[in-house]
Amino acid sequence: MLNGGNQSKTKIPGTKEGGKIFKNDGREGGQTLPKKDSKGNTIEYREYDINPAPQHGSTRGSERMVVGSDGKTYYTRDHYKTFTEFKH
Repeated sequence: MLNGGNQSKTKIPGTKEGGKIFKNDGREGGQTLPKKDSKGNTIEYREYDINPAPQHGSTRGSERMVVGSDGKTYYTRDHYKTFTEFKH
């Protein structure tokens, strides 16, 4: 589904928004993901909406998938407060 961890700016099936840069800055007390890979390279993340049904007047839901340039993929159900890593 994620093409071997390669990041894409295009829509992933089952998602709404596709490939916007995820800043990974922990704003509003949210969890941050690793900033460097095992070789010390900076990891860039892209975010994708999952199940983008409107909630409470919003046009986007709170679920996201975040894909790192290191090939790791994370899921958040609570709009970046917590993450669960997908194991490939």
